[in-house]
Amino acid sequence: SIKELAFLISEVVGYNGNIVFNSNRPDGVERKILDSSMMNDFGWKAVTPLNDGIKRTYASFLESC
Repeated sequence: SIKELAFLISEVVGYNGNIVFNSNRPDGVERKILDSSMMNDFGWKAVTPLNDGIKRTYASFLESC
């Protein structure tokens, strides 16, 4: 979920503030068009866990600053 992703990112980057969600807005998008099933059908599988990918991306960002 977006909430889980937000908390995961905040943990990786060391953000200790509040995360506020607007409950007056729709929950999610009306139409989701991203689909990885075709890539999976061709045998592609993600090898980097999401948490590791976020950590590596953030580290790369910090190095470029």
